[in-house]
Amino acid sequence: MKHLLLICLIFNGNMVFFTRNSRFLTFLSAYNDLALRMKLKIINPIFDTLLPTLEDNWLLGLTDAEGCFNLSLLSNSKAYRLRFIISQKWDVNTIILQHISSILKVGDVSHHSLPNNWNYIVNGVKNTANIIPYFETHLLLSKKKESYNLWKQLRLQLINGDHLNDLSRVEMVKICKYINK
Repeated sequence: MKHLLLICLIFNGNMVFFTRNSRFLTFLSAYNDLALRMKLKIINPIFDTLLPTLEDNWLLGLTDAEGCFNLSLLSNSKAYRLRFIISQKWDVNTIILQHISSILKVGDVSHHSLPNNWNYIVNGVKNTANIIPYFETHLLLSKKKESYNLWKQLRLQLINGDHLNDLSRVEMVKICKYINK
């Protein structure tokens, strides 16, 4: 019970997404039922959720779990699609995706092709410049770090115009395949 108590104390009032907070409150209710039967102190639920900032690592953790750095080099032209995407289920969570757009001052929230799925998307070389400072000061530590570094390297190659050269474009296409793998 001691470990469950600690988990409940850590998460109570420290959730961001409404859907995850709802699931946690169900868990907390079950914990409190058990605590009452064992004559232990119950934990008063905190129903409010938090809003992340650029000063904390919450967005970093979300990116690690749900984020995607992406570059598509189109085969029939010199065009490309450079994107950063975070996906979430359920309409109620779009508020948080919109908040992310607001604090980063870039990107759009749009409906995904799947029902009840939403994306926060930052498109293009210019717009993605706005997210790089966050990821340079809040460092990814998992495999997502490799994806970010490859994506950032390819972004610089786009800025340098390497995608316009047939040989370097072929190399860029090869590197793209390793992002998010």
